[in-house]
Amino acid sequence: RALDIGCAVGRLTFELTRVVDQVVGVDRSRCFIEAAQRLAHEHYADINTKEAGDEITKRRVNLSRKLRNGRVEFCVGDAQNLSSLAGQPFDVVTAINLLCRLPHPRKFLSQLPDLVAPRGYLVIASPYSWLEEFTPRRHWIAPGTLPALLGSHFRLVSRRDLPFLIREHHRKYQFVVSEALTFQRRR
Repeated sequence: RALDIGCAVGRLTFELTRVVDQVVGVDRSRCFIEAAQRLAHEHYADINTKEAGDEITKRRVNLSRKLRNGRVEFCVGDAQNLSSLAGQPFDVVTAINLLCRLPHPRKFLSQLPDLVAPRGYLVIASPYSWLEEFTPRRHWIAPGTLPALLGSHFRLVSRRDLPFLIREHHRKYQFVVSEALTFQRRR
C-alpha cells in the first residue's frame, strides 16, 4: 500500500499503482480531489491551457490504459492531521513539493513514523521555496536538514536533485529543482 500526501490531481498517485496494490491520494483541495476522482472514473479530463494573454486552448488528457486499474482512492485531508490513517501503516509514503506549502512542516514530519510501516519507504521532495504566505518564517526548514530531523525513525537511502518545469503559458515556464530524499523506516 502507498500513501501520496499532497497528491493534487493524482499524477503520482496513479503512477504508484505500478509498484503497489493500493494507493491512497490525499490533498486539502476538494477541487483537486474531485478532478482526480473524475479522472479515475472517466479515464480522461478536459482542460484549458493558457497560451498567452486571454488565449486559451481546450485539450483532453487521457489516463494511460496501464493506470486504469481501479487501485486508487482519493480523499480530502489535511497533511498536518493524518491521524485517521496512522492505524494502518503504508509501505510507501510520498510527499512531493508539499513541505514548503505547510504552515507547520515539523508537525507534518512528526506524523510520518506512524504512517510508514517498519522497513517501508518515505519519499520527500521539496524545492524549499518558502513563502510567508504559506509558512511563517520561524517554521522554515533549511535544505539538507531533513535527514537529521527524521534520523531517529528513518535511514536516508538516497538523495538526488529532481528538476521539473511548470508551464505558465506557451512562452513562459518555471524551472524548479527539488531535493528528492528517499528514506527507509527503521524497525
